[in-house]
Amino acid sequence: MKFELIIDPNASCQQDDPCQFLFTSGSPDVVKSIVPGVVHRFWWIDDVPAGPLVISAATAEADAAWLDTQAERFLQGIEFLNPPLIEGLPPEMPSVYSGPLLAKGTYGLPYETIAGGQAINLSGDLLAEDGTVADVRLRVLDLRVEGGSIECNDQQYDGPFTTDTDQAEGANSISIDDWGTATVRILQTSSAFSSAVGPPICDELNGTWTGTGGLLEGRTGTFRRISVDSTETVILS
Repeated sequence: MKFELIIDPNASCQQDDPCQFLFTSGSPDVVKSIVPGVVHRFWWIDDVPAGPLVISAATAEADAAWLDTQAERFLQGIEFLNPPLIEGLPPEMPSVYSGPLLAKGTYGLPYETIAGGQAINLSGDLLAEDGTVADVRLRVLDLRVEGGSIECNDQQYDGPFTTDTDQAEGANSISIDDWGTATVRILQTSSAFSSAVGPPICDELNGTWTGTGGLLEGRTGTFRRISVDSTETVILS
C-alpha cells in the first residue's frame, strides 16, 4: 500500500519545530517529523496496521492524496487531532439576531399546510441591533404528536400538539457578515402547536455551534433559536 500525505503549508506549528506524527500501531512506536507543505510518501508491504495513525499538528487542516484502493481502508484509521477550540464568541461580536425566517416543508410546501412528520427548511437573514446580518439556514424535524408537555421560551405548554425530540435533520449553518461562518448542531427541539396542521405557536431549538470560517474559526459555543408567533430570535454564546 502506498499513499502521499501533505500537511497544509499554513499549519501553525511553532517555528523550527516541525509537525509530528506518531504510529501507535506496532512495537515499538515510531516517531517521525512531517514538515508542512512537503509531500511525504509512505509504503506498507504488509496489510493495513491494526491501530490508528495519529497526526499531531497545531491545525486540523490536512490533505491526503490516496494513490491506491487499499489506502481508503487506512484512511478510516487516521485521526487528525484538532487544537483546543476557544469557547464563546469573539469580543464585541453581536450575539442576538432577530427577524423573519422563511419556512418550507420537505417538498417546498408552505408550513401552513403541513401536518407534521416532515423536515422543515428555515432560511433568511436575521439582524442584530447594530445591523449585522446573519444568514441562517436550518433544517428541523416537525414530529408533532397529540398531547405532550414541553417548555418553550421559558414557558410551559401542555398540548394540544407538541414536539419534543433530540433528533436532528441535515446540515445547519449561520453566516454572519464580517465575522464568519458557523456549523450548527441541533441537540433538542421543543415545539407547541395549536392544531394538527400548521406552524407552531412556540418553537425552540437548542444545540451547539462550531466556527468553520472567518473570525469564528477555531471557536465553539451554544446555539438557541426561539420562534414565537413567527418572530424569530437566534442567540449565540
